[in-house]
Amino acid sequence: MRVTRETVYAGLFAFLQKAPGLVYFSRRFVPFAQLQGKTPALFQLERDETPGPRPDPRMNPFWELRVTVVVFVASNSDPTFNPYVPLNAILDYIEAAIPPSGPTTTGFPYGTGQTRQNLGIAGVQAVYIDGPIEKDEGLAAPDSQAEVSIKIIVA
Repeated sequence: MRVTRETVYAGLFAFLQKAPGLVYFSRRFVPFAQLQGKTPALFQLERDETPGPRPDPRMNPFWELRVTVVVFVASNSDPTFNPYVPLNAILDYIEAAIPPSGPTTTGFPYGTGQTRQNLGIAGVQAVYIDGPIEKDEGLAAPDSQAEVSIKIIVA
């Protein structure tokens, strides 16, 4: 991987923290109870990194970097408040630039970078939502949350 990991993770975070309505954002997880009303909050959590196939020894190896984005919204005690309104606005922002589609099937191994977003970083081949967006409306706790899995392909 020619581009540094930190460049990739920092580039993604710089983009994510611009989501509408965010009050708090961090690359370190903070439990909801410690947020003290600073919501909506977004956290970028670095997960596993997997080397991809290298079809030609002259090529740089590909790496798959996985990130989980966690968004918290306080459900408040107001029964008329709908936490999905701010949560959906943040998710729409993420989905508009990071499409929920995997690598293209043309080219090897990850296509020709035909996704709409590469973070503007040389070496990032693709960034996409990888799997379902998991939501919890906060019935058992005072917060609503969503988790978005993102995969970044780096060469």
